[in-house]
Amino acid sequence: MATISTAVQTIQAGPGEVFAAWTPPEFMTRWAVDEFNNELRAGGHYRQLLRSPSGEHVVTGEYREFVPGQRLVMTWGYEGPESGDRSESFQTVQLDEPKQGTTDVRVTEEPVPKQEAREAERVWSQALAALRSLLEGTSDG
Repeated sequence: MATISTAVQTIQAGPGEVFAAWTPPEFMTRWAVDEFNNELRAGGHYRQLLRSPSGEHVVTGEYREFVPGQRLVMTWGYEGPESGDRSESFQTVQLDEPKQGTTDVRVTEEPVPKQEAREAERVWSQALAALRSLLEGTSDG
């Protein structure tokens, strides 16, 4: 059975700044992954690589929606030592500005196997904390 995994983080930076840190390789490699390649457009493809003690974790996909400063929707295909029977899922990154200079970042992944949903939320929460630390210039992430 599959479910939805969601992680949310409020960042003291505007949506444009958050989006700019999410999309170019030079920023993604500072807070999220070891290698990142992408085509920044709807229909463009991306590939990210994260190295860990358990091996290389690769995610590939296609941007289905690409709205700068607001929203990314992409396919999410995981390949790696823990891939098991995972099939492709969709990931949505929604950026909302509840007040000027602050962004609520919501990452949703679906479908996620029910037994993996909590771990997916934990991993995304850690990644968003690292993004927040990078953009806010803190080291508590």
